[in-house]
Amino acid sequence: MASTSSLTSFAAAAGEAHGVMVAAIIRGSRGKARATPPPLERPLAQLRESAKLPVKDFEKLSQIVALATNKSKLSLAETQAQIRQIDEELQRKPAAVHPLVLALSSIANDSATTTLAAQKPATNGNKSKKQLDKPTTPVVTGTGVVLADVAGAVIGGYLAAKAGKSYNIMILTAITAASIASGAIAGGEEFPHFLSVE
Repeated sequence: MASTSSLTSFAAAAGEAHGVMVAAIIRGSRGKARATPPPLERPLAQLRESAKLPVKDFEKLSQIVALATNKSKLSLAETQAQIRQIDEELQRKPAAVHPLVLALSSIANDSATTTLAAQKPATNGNKSKKQLDKPTTPVVTGTGVVLADVAGAVIGGYLAAKAGKSYNIMILTAITAASIASGAIAGGEEFPHFLSVE
């Protein structure tokens, strides 16, 4: 459990993280919306440089991003299992991992796990076959939501790191940006253009 002072510090950082997101919204409000997240190679490289990520942590984060982009066309279950494995490995020795990478890994794991659970049809044993055959697929694929979550987290973390913010602000901004991006995509909206990195 975190100490009271670290929780207070983290909570107090919420306003500053909000400021980073508002500034990004204002800067990007003239941009064009995207149907999907922007390519992540550049934001990932910018994040590495801005947050001064160690090589081993950057490699793990790159693996997570590669899984989220699903270039190998894995099923959601396979993607989720591999992201969970990486996150569990990082969580075993959290003090040895860059705090932002730990947060991004945790966001990706939660996103993949939550999305996978949401796509399983709920049954209580009383549903007819006709009810079970109704499509339960959301507007976008589960991997699309996971990609939006990971992309939002990477870009949000980068924006805060670029602004020279503390780890608390980087993490809060990553969480906020991930939530905004995945919420938009899951709701059938376009990827928020204010998260695009020029």
